[in-house]
Amino acid sequence: MSEPPAKQLITMDFEDMDSFAQKLQAKESKNPPKHGTMLDPETVAVENAALNDMGDGNWIGKLTEYRQAHPVADEGIIWNEKSEPGKVGPRFTCTVKIPESDEIFGSGNYGFSSKVASFTTKKTAKKYAAMLAIEWLIQNNHMPSSGAARFPKAAAPPAPIALRAPDDAQTSYTSQVPELCIRLGFGVPRYVITPYLDIPNNAFWNGYADFGHDPRIDGKIGEVENVYGKKSAKEQVAKLVVLFLRDIERQRLAKEEGTVEVEIVEEEKKAEGEENAEDGLNSDDDKKRKRFSSDASATSNKAIKV
Repeated sequence: MSEPPAKQLITMDFEDMDSFAQKLQAKESKNPPKHGTMLDPETVAVENAALNDMGDGNWIGKLTEYRQAHPVADEGIIWNEKSEPGKVGPRFTCTVKIPESDEIFGSGNYGFSSKVASFTTKKTAKKYAAMLAIEWLIQNNHMPSSGAARFPKAAAPPAPIALRAPDDAQTSYTSQVPELCIRLGFGVPRYVITPYLDIPNNAFWNGYADFGHDPRIDGKIGEVENVYGKKSAKEQVAKLVVLFLRDIERQRLAKEEGTVEVEIVEEEKKAEGEENAEDGLNSDDDKKRKRFSSDASATSNKAIKV
């Protein structure tokens, strides 16, 4: 009986192993798996078109700013993010819901395609949903076409020229009253504004200023009737109060000037009287000065009464 052949030993050095690995890699590259790793062209086309629509706009920030400018009782922005496995990595989609619309933005098919737009990052998917929401807000007059959070305010009409003071066109009469009152030692009055007619939606007003229990000022000051607009009625009352207080101020200044003039005349009278006593002279000029002093005294007494 013959002996079985001896087993042959196979040896391989490191250089042979590297060569074998290279050949195996080259073979696999020529024969890719049946389920390839490339995205289908429609998915890529939809993503590229959506990215082109978004551009560099800060859509998420604009939608957030709009919500802050127009708060609502419930949750103002509801995001819903999803991810699905893809051939070369996960794909992300996002939807957003706002109270102004029943639509869920980001959930529908993209324009020319039957596919929902999906993206390689969560932020891009969220940005796309925010853009769709803002486009709807603009189209339905919730947001200006510029994408600003609020519509620009209409310019306020200029204040009536008749209510402006000649010396200070920018200061209202109501703001001048407290300063005049403090300067003259009066309390600031209370404005009493009442409807001209006792009917709903009355647009005309009566008014006057009440200085309270100050005994120096009696009755209704600056009374007006049948003025259109409550604010205008108050301003008209204030205008008359300002004229009233300025008149008092002029009287006080006149009184002070008259008092100073009398003091000067009295000093001259005293000095001239001393000269007359020394010289024993009573000229016509002395008589004139005495008459002028007497007239000034009467004027001073009248000013004090006022």
